[in-house]
Parts: sequence; structure tokens; C-alpha cells
Amino acid sequence: EYLLSQQYREDLDRHQEWRPALKSGPLLLQPAFAASLSFAALLAVLYALFGPHTSVYRDLIFHGPAVGAGELWRFVSAALLHADLPHLAGNAGFMLVLGWAAAECVGGGFMLFFWLLTALSGFIVSFGLSDIVNTVGSSGGLYGLLGVAGGHGIRHPRRPADTRRPRLRVFGAVVLFLAFTAFSPRANIYAHVGGFVVGLALGYISPKEKASGAWQAGVCLLTSLVCLYGLRMALP
Repeated sequence: EYLLSQQYREDLDRHQEWRPALKSGPLLLQPAFAASLSFAALLAVLYALFGPHTSVYRDLIFHGPAVGAGELWRFVSAALLHADLPHLAGNAGFMLVLGWAAAECVGGGFMLFFWLLTALSGFIVSFGLSDIVNTVGSSGGLYGLLGVAGGHGIRHPRRPADTRRPRLRVFGAVVLFLAFTAFSPRANIYAHVGGFVVGLALGYISPKEKASGAWQAGVCLLTSLVCLYGLRMALP
């Protein structure tokens, strides 16, 4: 019994050693959660301003022939809009969860920047490989954030000797997320897969420690300017 109790004690101490420290303070004041919640709310505001009920909606969605004719701002503006309220609600909810997870790894500013890069990558893959004419939504970037969090976890696991669990978690999350959207006739699987692959690479090459506040603010400002440009180019 003495030996068993000692073994149990050692296992418990080892578990406590790797347990992440709990953050104190209200959840709304934690930067990672606040950034993802704010962006989810922004998606709702943009839907109210430029959604399918408005006259400018068709000038903002991703339309293959228009993009081929040079309207490249649609790569950006389409990622900020949604086709209907259920589409918005689903993506805003996933943005809250996946954005939070990615921001915990790379910071709120880089989370937004990586979302934009992966959303653009998803639309580029869709434009190059599929025959989809019209598409809209932020889900390519959401898969990208899933990839960012997964890639970062694989490269920098909490237990350095254990890289199997992060890989299994990423694989399981991708399968479930793809299954969630695969049955929708409007799902753009090309954009989803393209965004995830790029996000996985970005998360994997990201450093273990988050960038400083100045860098976070800088890339957040850059992301905001690109998004504003994408919207402004289509507006009268």
C-alpha cells in the first residue's frame, strides 16, 4: 500500500506540474476572449449593414466572373459577409470558440491577421480549383484558425514528450468540423480545406511565446485597413 500511495503521489505531482495556470479576472477582460468576441460581434454588425437585404450585397460577395475581371476586393469583402442569419449565427459562434483558441496561442492581433490570410487563401483555392460561381462567408478563415491552434499545439505541446495528443485533437476537430458543414449544399469545401492547410502551417511556424503588444496592435491595424479597403472598393 505504501508503494502504491507513493506512485499515486508522484503521478499527481506530475499532473499538477503540467496543468496550465488558471487566469484570474473576468473573462471579458481577457485579451484572447475579448478579441474573438469583438470580431464575432463585428460580423453581426457587417451583416446588418451589408447583408443580403441591402443593395450592395451582390457587389461584395465572391463572384467568380467579377473576380476574373479584376474585382479583387471581393476576396476580402466576401469573407466578412454571410448569406443569411443561420449562416451568420453559426460562423459567429465558431469564431468565438476558434478565435479564442487561436488567440490564446498567437495573440489577438495575430489571430485576426491569420484569419484574414487563411480566408483569402481559402477563396484563392476555391477560385482556382472549383467551378463555384458565388460564395460568401468567413468559414475559410475559421478553418484557418482551427489550423493555427492545431499547428501551434503540435509544434509546442504542453508536454514536450507527447506530440500524439495534439495531433489527434486536431484531426478529430477537423473531421467533426468538416462533417458539420459537408452536408450543406452551399458549403465551400475547397475554401475550408485551403484555409485549414494554410492555418496549420502558420500555427506550426509561429513562436511559442506571443508577440509583444506593439506587434499585436500593428497587425490588427493592418488587418483592419485591408478589410476596410475591401469594403470601400465595392461601395458607391
